[in-house]
Amino acid sequence: MPYTQPILLLIFYAIFSSAAQSASIALTEENKEVLERIVLGCNITLPGWTLKQQQVHQIIKQCPQAKAVLNRNILFNQQISISQGFDEQNLNYNNQNGVYGKFSALDLNLSKDFSSGLSLTFQGKAVRSNDHSGHQNSSSYLSPGNILLSYETGKINIDLGAKEHWYGVSSQSNFMFSNNAQSLVGITLSNSEALSLFGQAIYYDVFYGNATYTQDIIDPYGSSRGYPALIGTMLAIKPGKDFTLAAYRVLQFSGGHRQASFSKILEAYINPRAKDNSGTGPNNTQNELGNQIAGIASAINIPLDNKMLTLSSAFSGEDTEGGGYRLGNNSLEIGAAFFNPDYHHLLIKSIYSVWHTAWYTHGIYRSGLSDNGFVYGKWFANYIARGRPGYSLELDASISKKWGLLGAGLKMLATSRGQYYEMWEPSMRYFYSSKRYHFSASIAHTFSNQKQNSKILLKAGTQW
Repeated sequence: MPYTQPILLLIFYAIFSSAAQSASIALTEENKEVLERIVLGCNITLPGWTLKQQQVHQIIKQCPQAKAVLNRNILFNQQISISQGFDEQNLNYNNQNGVYGKFSALDLNLSKDFSSGLSLTFQGKAVRSNDHSGHQNSSSYLSPGNILLSYETGKINIDLGAKEHWYGVSSQSNFMFSNNAQSLVGITLSNSEALSLFGQAIYYDVFYGNATYTQDIIDPYGSSRGYPALIGTMLAIKPGKDFTLAAYRVLQFSGGHRQASFSKILEAYINPRAKDNSGTGPNNTQNELGNQIAGIASAINIPLDNKMLTLSSAFSGEDTEGGGYRLGNNSLEIGAAFFNPDYHHLLIKSIYSVWHTAWYTHGIYRSGLSDNGFVYGKWFANYIARGRPGYSLELDASISKKWGLLGAGLKMLATSRGQYYEMWEPSMRYFYSSKRYHFSASIAHTFSNQKQNSKILLKAGTQW
């Protein structure tokens, strides 16, 4: 039935509306624009985009600069909105296949806080699309972002359900892990209040979940389809207020006819080489656990009077090479962000990325670290065949005024080996929020040596 998904979302809305009032902050794309300015203005470094609702309230309460940001834009707790858009190319809208031509969506971002640190979050959307010929080839689906039952004490936070994860230097897209693919359903353990070890602040994040669907999984019997499991770990240390250093690991295993015991998983985590790249083909992969990714990232804040410059970097690899702990298929990301609260709250960001062959490909999981064809990683894999080395550059600048937030961006991508591919994608966006209503609009056009593509998105709704 074409309207089943919107009806389900409205039922969720009725349930949440009858519950207690929420104090949580919805981590939507619009709110992230505001939160990035608060994080930079308050001289905070984060191990990836792991900002929890509890941290947001602490920052706003303790940091005078946060109030200045909030005088220009509103952070909302709950949101219901309608989106209308157009995408010429058969690419994804919020991590889904088969969206092309016109599409519309009903978005809900709802959360309720109960007593003793317990909360319930629903962030998802119902999408309906049709191709250029009309409604003959239409499709509809429910796309979850974060659907969570959470228990937070600060030093130990437990999330159950579908949850997005970011491992790396960016809040949008990372080599290690991002929300470019659909959210994993599982359990996450993390902390929003720092632990102390030898006087140093420690943060951690551990998740276990299952991908929804993966094809062509190589096993001793040939190949099969299934639902691979993923484990991710992040450990970050903040030696000082201005510096953060983090290490990441992601393991992909099981699915289809492949099985993995706890001892095999633990051995692969401790000794990657013993359970990695043991051979190719169905008869040579029995000893191999699956796919592995590891990396380190760092960020440093450099105060410049009341302005802030943040420099970040991440080095990661997919699988091992040579010795037991040497990373293979390396990638490097270098980022910078500059925030000037004196000039219209100007925020300028840039990320340069370079990667070697075989990123997001694997001998066992032929589609790599992915779900339904979309990788849990960098955006470029949506555009080019995987396994090609290349480089990309992302530039973004935005200002925040009483009349809203205006931003412009540019993405550049090129492959350096094999069939050459080059892409340029300029974009513009506008966002306005009052205490009751919000509106956003974005437009982007992709130029490449193969095809061109236009994307337009309009979104309007209410929040409280």
